[in-house]
Amino acid sequence: MTALVANANTWLTRITSLWNEYLQFRAQHRAYKETVAELSRLSDAELRDIGLHRGDIHSIAMETHFDNRGAR
Repeated sequence: MTALVANANTWLTRITSLWNEYLQFRAQHRAYKETVAELSRLSDAELRDIGLHRGDIHSIAMETHFDNRGAR
């Protein structure tokens, strides 16, 4: 019986962990979409003023919200 309870706790812990990872991904994806939308609203001149080109928008947003190489 103890092994059954321990096994159930292990599964519950794993499911909780997966759910939390999913929620974190959704939050990152939402922030990514907001960044793309905000940068897309800028004119070409405004983008140039901050050193970006329109073609950079998606890669900048992706790097900002999904780059896991550094600590947050």
